[in-house]
Amino acid sequence: MPALQTYGIPSSRVTITSGINAESGFNSFSDTVQWFDGFNDHPMKTANFIIGSADGCPDDFPPATPPQGNVYPAECNDGWTQDDVNKINNGYITSAAIPMNFLPNGYQASQWYRIGLYSHYVHNNNIDFFGVMTQKAACEQREQEDPGAYYGMDNSLYFGYQQFRTRVVSDSRINSFLLWGADMKYYRGAP
Repeated sequence: MPALQTYGIPSSRVTITSGINAESGFNSFSDTVQWFDGFNDHPMKTANFIIGSADGCPDDFPPATPPQGNVYPAECNDGWTQDDVNKINNGYITSAAIPMNFLPNGYQASQWYRIGLYSHYVHNNNIDFFGVMTQKAACEQREQEDPGAYYGMDNSLYFGYQQFRTRVVSDSRINSFLLWGADMKYYRGAP
């Protein structure tokens, strides 16, 4: 890394991480997997923070009671399945899942709970949820420009985090640690 050495910074002290907004409505699963495969082909394995959604995934399947027989992934939006969402958020050693939990009614937390159960039933492992993402501040900013446009998508960080703790990580079959939460807002200005 000549550029770092030019400034007297030893490359051994530099860690590179990445982040991706992985939502089924924005890209196909195959394109998203190609991005992940490319990132994970690099020999330096660092965290890849995934701001992800479970758009269109059910909030009631698989059942909370362990089913008899095989569990197959339910369909989600745009050709994605629960297995696809699980693979992106849990299938790579670098995955650090930060699911979106925008809805105050808890629906998205319930979707992630079912993906967590699916991972447990089918792959016998847990998704490590590192945090949860809400957007109350962004909704409040947009409310001034477009009143009512984000009604029902304005979960606060406090309630979004609590919903996730209660509905998702409290189940011993998921047993994920939830370190923190983040609420996003728009930034307009010079970098």
